[in-house]
Amino acid sequence: MRSLEELIDLDGKVVVVTGAGSGIGRGIAVGLAGLGAVVYGGDVDADGLRGTEAAAEEDGVAVHGVECDVAEEDSVEALFEAVAAGHGPPDVAFANAGISGPMGPVEELSTAQWHRVLAVNLDGAFFVARAAYRRMLPRRRGKIVLTSSTWGLRAAPDPGFTPYAASKGAITNLTRQLAIDMATNGVTVNAIAPGAFHTNIGDGFYDQQPDAVEALRQRTPRGRIATPEEAVGPAAFLASSASDHVNGHVLAVDGGYLAW
Repeated sequence: MRSLEELIDLDGKVVVVTGAGSGIGRGIAVGLAGLGAVVYGGDVDADGLRGTEAAAEEDGVAVHGVECDVAEEDSVEALFEAVAAGHGPPDVAFANAGISGPMGPVEELSTAQWHRVLAVNLDGAFFVARAAYRRMLPRRRGKIVLTSSTWGLRAAPDPGFTPYAASKGAITNLTRQLAIDMATNGVTVNAIAPGAFHTNIGDGFYDQQPDAVEALRQRTPRGRIATPEEAVGPAAFLASSASDHVNGHVLAVDGGYLAW
């Protein structure tokens, strides 16, 4: 019987986290680095990446920041080439980068706005998963974790999140399909579905819309908005050997939001 430390051992594991410049991505990147992983963080926001690197340094660890626009497949390939050049192929990849897009009435939503959300959230997740899988194939092992949302498992209770909810719903089923496609080659694919986490999504939604945030808090049985650091435990589980036989699962980290 392996010990808990052996089950969750990430020491030396090469981990890639996109969307690492802020929010849940930053929390996961810094948190897993603190557990001994070699972490590469990708983000389109160079200033955000520097902030993540600084946060890791404050904790006595390192996150290697690489600028990356997940909506551009060449940029994603360049991220994974940088990882390979520095530390070899990834053991774990978190396709976490995402945007909320505009919040407003459907009739005012432009086609360009719709496409942009899908490009970042859905295309980006696929590009990251594909790039990671290509590099995991020779060793026939690896773990890929996508970021869905509670609103990828049910509709948002308020209007205005149509592109976001649609893209996250697609992520949920992309997770399941990739899990089937990749399992025979030793790679598992799972997802985290966050509920209300205090991040900068929605152009400051959590800071600028207190009434909406309060309503969301009241819908959450635990009665509060989570911090990005609270995603580290679920991420560590899905990145470690503790989850070796977990495949195609969407793990809600929502304080009970979906239990209503």
